[in-house]
Amino acid sequence: MRVRLVAFDMDGVLTLERSSWEFVHRYLGVDNSDNLELYRHSRITYEEFLARDVRRWLQVRPDMKGRDLERILSNVTFTKNLVSSVKALTESGITCAIISGGLMSLAGRIGAETGIDIVRANDIVLAHDGTLTERGIIMVDPRSKDIVLRDVQKKTGVSRDETVSVGDSPEDSRMFSLSANSIFITSEKDPSGIKASCTIPPGDLRQVAEAILNWNSQ
Repeated sequence: MRVRLVAFDMDGVLTLERSSWEFVHRYLGVDNSDNLELYRHSRITYEEFLARDVRRWLQVRPDMKGRDLERILSNVTFTKNLVSSVKALTESGITCAIISGGLMSLAGRIGAETGIDIVRANDIVLAHDGTLTERGIIMVDPRSKDIVLRDVQKKTGVSRDETVSVGDSPEDSRMFSLSANSIFITSEKDPSGIKASCTIPPGDLRQVAEAILNWNSQ
C-alpha cells in the first residue's frame, strides 16, 4: 500500500544533535544525569523530569526567557538535505509529521522551515514576562509515542499500512509498531534489538527520503 504519512522523530533524525534537552544542558553547563536515571527507572513522571531539568537551568540563569532558549537552540545543526528531502516527500503527496520528546522551540522552527505543519513536541510554560517556569506543556511522553502517532493517524485518516516511522532510539520502536515500514537511524551508540524495516546511517536525510519514495515506486 502507498505511503501517505511519515512520522519523524526529531533529535538525531532531523538534527545532528541527539537530544535538544542535552544540548541546552551542555550550553548552560548543567548536569541532569541524576534526573534522567530517576525517569528511566520510573521513579519520577515525565512532568517531574521536565520540571527538574528546567529548574537546573534557572539555577544558572534565573532570568532565562523563552527567547533565550530559542537563541540557544538556534545553534543546533540540521541534518544534511533536511529541507529538500521533506520537500521531495510532500511533493509526492506524503504528509510529514514530527513526533518528538524534544523541545518545541526547536521542533516548531524545523516545522516552519520545512513546511511540516504537524508538530508534536514538548514546550515550557512562560511567565507573564517571558521567563521560563518549571511547568511544561507535555505533548509527547517519550515512552508513549505510539499514542501520539495513533492520534495523528486518526486525524489525517491514514492507516498503519500507509505509515512510515523514522527514529533513532528505543522509544521510537513504539511508533514502529504502528507503521507498516520503519527506518532506524544508526550510530555507534545505538542500542541493540531495535527491529526496523531498514537501517540508515545518520547525517543525511536524502537517504531516508529515497528509501520511502522507493517503497512507493514498487
